[in-house]
Amino acid sequence: MGLVMVFLRFSMLHQLQAHTMGFNLRLLYIFGIPAILGVLVAGGIQRSFRSRPTIYWLLFVLWLFPATLFSSWKIASATLLLAYLRTNVPMLFIMAGLVVTWEECRTLIRVIAWAGLVSLVSARIFANDAWARLTPDFGSITDPNDLAAHILLIASFLLWIVLASKRALFRVMALAGLAFALYLVLSTGSRGGFLGLAVGVALYWILGTARRRIALLLLLPLALVGFLSVVPASSLERLTAFSDPDHLGAYESQESRKRLFWRAVRYSIYHPVVGVGPGQFGNYGGMQDRLEGLRGSWHNTHNTFLQVSSECGIPAFFFYVAAVGSSFGLLIQTYRRAGNRPEFAEIRTTAACVLIGFGSFCVAITFLSFAYFFYLPAMSGLAISLWHAARERFEAGQSAPLHALPPPHAASAPRPARARRLPG
Repeated sequence: MGLVMVFLRFSMLHQLQAHTMGFNLRLLYIFGIPAILGVLVAGGIQRSFRSRPTIYWLLFVLWLFPATLFSSWKIASATLLLAYLRTNVPMLFIMAGLVVTWEECRTLIRVIAWAGLVSLVSARIFANDAWARLTPDFGSITDPNDLAAHILLIASFLLWIVLASKRALFRVMALAGLAFALYLVLSTGSRGGFLGLAVGVALYWILGTARRRIALLLLLPLALVGFLSVVPASSLERLTAFSDPDHLGAYESQESRKRLFWRAVRYSIYHPVVGVGPGQFGNYGGMQDRLEGLRGSWHNTHNTFLQVSSECGIPAFFFYVAAVGSSFGLLIQTYRRAGNRPEFAEIRTTAACVLIGFGSFCVAITFLSFAYFFYLPAMSGLAISLWHAARERFEAGQSAPLHALPPPHAASAPRPARARRLPG
């Protein structure tokens, strides 16, 4: 049930079902309630609190209650808080509490990878051409920038299939999906997504082996030529027009984001304890504009971390950043402890791929309002599971160092005869 929940969330299949059939089967409830009960029965809550990210996420969730109580629009904040607790926070405990062994970690990552492949296909099939950019026509991420962040995250799991799978067919399918994912990121015309993609490539270079760096050097020019020839020209033009006044849409977007940035900073300073209320940045800002006789600007922050500080207060911001930072710390520890030892190569590759996806995603959401989505709690749960499953293998010595293993012929070699002791 937990794996089905993970598949549904990363594939957005439950949203696709509601969009295509016209009614909601409530798949998250059908599979989510048994999964949560399984977490409780199997001791998953206790396992989830083995590491600091869960503690920081708990503190962040607890701080949402006073922020909601003193919100500028209490009913709307309470509705958001209830939805966040019901559908997004449980992903942390499902991924951190149900996954115990390294084999289960591998299964979980495979499920996310194939779920990502489903979401890529559905995003392409059910896309529209709004603003001449790739835009999903359904679900919770109906903005090109949101779609780019989602794709950047799932692309890292497809990369893991390419690097770690032992089945050639799966590797070919994942490689095709990875190329398609990069094409979709560029087709969205999202400049935040493009920066996230650049960070992902840099992390691949930093964390990769010498052989993989050489492969990157050889394939990157070919990939650039290929993508430049198939990506829509309007998307490429937008990606390069960060502050060009001649490109009116990109320039206005840039100026609008600057104003929202400084407004979020101002609200964080003026409301440092509990903010203006969870999910209320746009409503509060629009009402303030109206009171001042200006045209109301009802936009969100377009910065996940400032969204937390301005809507929930500075303490919530610290808990949020600490949860994300400690999750990165677990992944880095896993990567470093695996080292260059061949018997832990898969652990090293897994930690590297998750770091690439997590890092590129965090860069992308710096330009988005993703504070109350499921992605970050879920990635923290994955980091916790990877760290503890890998640590058990490190400490238990399930894969002994190569120099400690006996030679292959040692088991079949005859033992020398023991000398008899003479009487006396």
